[in-house]
This record gives sequence, structure tokens and C-alpha cells, in this order.
Amino acid sequence: MKKILIVGYCLTLITASGFSDEIYRIQTRGRQKDCSISEINRRLYELEMTVIQLQNKIVQLEQEKKQSFQPQSNPWTCHIQSFGKTFASTNDSKSKALSEVLEKCSEASSAVHCRESAVSCGDD
Repeated sequence: MKKILIVGYCLTLITASGFSDEIYRIQTRGRQKDCSISEINRRLYELEMTVIQLQNKIVQLEQEKKQSFQPQSNPWTCHIQSFGKTFASTNDSKSKALSEVLEKCSEASSAVHCRESAVSCGDD
């Protein structure tokens, strides 16, 4: 019988947390020694509901954050000329495009001839 009551209580918490618009606020009350069992149970329920609401809010904010972050629509293109050859790289990040073009240049010729100051970048 206790198991049924516990399962029912848990289901009530889960259901209430998803559909309740009521905002639970934790309130402190004076002396805790004089609390009845029903008062303690009520306060426990309010604490559980508050925790569930906070968890739901955290999940919501994390999802909104993920959705609001969108990569730059115009990728960066960097290019450099070395010994008559042009090396280019395109990436969503300017720093990645820059490092990739310097790596391509260094692989084809000496790294001494591939200076960052000689690289030209723009968002195309």
C-alpha cells in the first residue's frame, strides 16, 4: 500500500510540475520546533515543487541559449601569396581560416615566407 501511495505522490509531483502555472516561493517561518507533520509535509511539497520548477527553467534557458547561437552566416576567407602561389582557406572563424591558410603556405614552402602579417582576410 505504501508503494502505491509513493508512486502516486511522485506522479502527482511530475504532473504538477509540467502543467502548473503556480509559482512556488520558499518562505521561512519562525520557530521550526512547533511544526506539525502536515505542516512539514506541506513545506516539503513546496520545496520539491520549487526545485522542479528551477530544473525546468534551467532546461528551458539552456535550450534557448543553444537555439540563439548561430554560426556566422558569412564565413571568413583568408589568403596569402608566396613565391607566386596563392593559398586560401575559408572557415566560420577568422582565426581558424588564418591558421589554416598559414599551415597550407608552410606545407608548400618554408614557414619563414608565410607570415601572419602577409595574410589578408575578409568575410565573404
